[in-house]
Amino acid sequence: MSKRMKPTIMILLAAALLIPSSWLAPDARAAAPIPEAGTVTVYHETFEDGRGVATRAEAAVILFRFWNLF
Repeated sequence: MSKRMKPTIMILLAAALLIPSSWLAPDARAAAPIPEAGTVTVYHETFEDGRGVATRAEAAVILFRFWNLF
């Protein structure tokens, strides 16, 4: 490579890393709210009488493994 090309590439790479990408990205916009007129509730649970239907599994155990490779 020529003597001018190396410093130019180095400066371009440094500028690409140092310039915040938020300057180039457009502002995020929230999606329009979905109307709830067509909403159908499939399941609704209240806890007025205690814990409710959902309970904790009694035999739930978390095991730590050393040799799992992903």
